[in-house]
Amino acid sequence: MKKMTAKILVAITCCVLVFGCKKNDNKGKFGLNLIDVNGTTFKNNETIIFNLEINHPNTETINDKLFIRRKFFTCPNSNGLDSIAVPEYVSTADLVASYEVKFVIGSNSTYASPCSNGNRTDSLYYTFWLKDKNGNLTDSVTSPKIILKKG
Repeated sequence: MKKMTAKILVAITCCVLVFGCKKNDNKGKFGLNLIDVNGTTFKNNETIIFNLEINHPNTETINDKLFIRRKFFTCPNSNGLDSIAVPEYVSTADLVASYEVKFVIGSNSTYASPCSNGNRTDSLYYTFWLKDKNGNLTDSVTSPKIILKKG
């Protein structure tokens, strides 16, 4: 019984060590990760906040452009693509920078307006990627399903 308990304890400890360590999957390459979003259901005039991490493999002045694509489930004519300039900063190689994107739902921007003008509940995904000053692109990251409530 003691040997079995010891084996189980060793197995659990190994699992915790292997799965508990955070790896920087983008180390050595230009990368973007979606860390979290402040919710999945929003109404007009509520603020949605996406927390992103940006990794650059070189020490340099960063002048990136963030692309935001939205894909609705029910009204493909309202799908949009927009880009915003990431504020310039000096990056240290492989040091992750945090970047927060926030906007108010219903604010008439390409990526913040409901497809039904708030007349019904809409569902969509947001996809983000970066382009650096040399034209390099990161892999894209996609949000969880976002629901924009009627009214």
